Amino acid sequence: MDLETRISALNDKINLTQGVPPTPTGHSAVEVVSTPAAHAQVISQSKAAPKALPKKAPVTHSSPPSTRKASFASDPALDRFREAKILFDTRRYSDAIVEFSDFIKNEPDHPLAPSAQYHLAMGYLEQKEYKLAEDEFNRVLLSYPHSSHIPDTLLALHRVSEALKKAPRATYFKEKLLSQFPNSPQAKAFSATRPAPSEKAESGFESSEEPKLIEKPVTPTAPEPPAHGESSHS
Repeated sequence: MDLETRISALNDKINLTQGVPPTPTGHSAVEVVSTPAAHAQVISQSKAAPKALPKKAPVTHSSPPSTRKASFASDPALDRFREAKILFDTRRYSDAIVEFSDFIKNEPDHPLAPSAQYHLAMGYLEQKEYKLAEDEFNRVLLSYPHSSHIPDTLLALHRVSEALKKAPRATYFKEKLLSQFPNSPQAKAFSATRPAPSEKAESGFESSEEPKLIEKPVTPTAPEPPAHGESSHS
């Protein structure tokens, strides 16, 4: 017993020099660590609330892109116009006339309708169908008076009228082109041969009163074939 007391005192002395409080009698320094109080502290620390994990930013799903309006390039009517124009440019005028007629019938308010009407008339002109061409060019003036094809239409009507031996109409459309579009390339073709004012009286109308020479064409332009079984009666 004296030996144990001495050893314990020696341990206490060593612990004091190292800053460790003296251990109770009969317990070693190792046993101090495993005291009930130490267990309680360890348990209390183990039961402490865990650190809250950082919240993840909410996943935001980007909304689908808004539906865009169909572009002009993807317009089905534009494709039909292009096909008709290809026929016209390759001098397949009969086929082009059919396609342009169909385009105008189905798309009368389309931005390309004035151009389709003009090329339809030009198809007849290229085939020397002057009366049909005249009617279709008149439609350009009556249905699309603000079209960019008006100068070309006036020039074409001048030439068609000459081919049909309609001198007053030829002069009228020439003068209309020169007065309304004096700086256009079409008007410059006539600048050197513009008639004097006195010649207007010879053409059959006075300059102060515009003649009613733009006739409204009858629809349809081309004559329809007689129905089967129909016969002409005198």
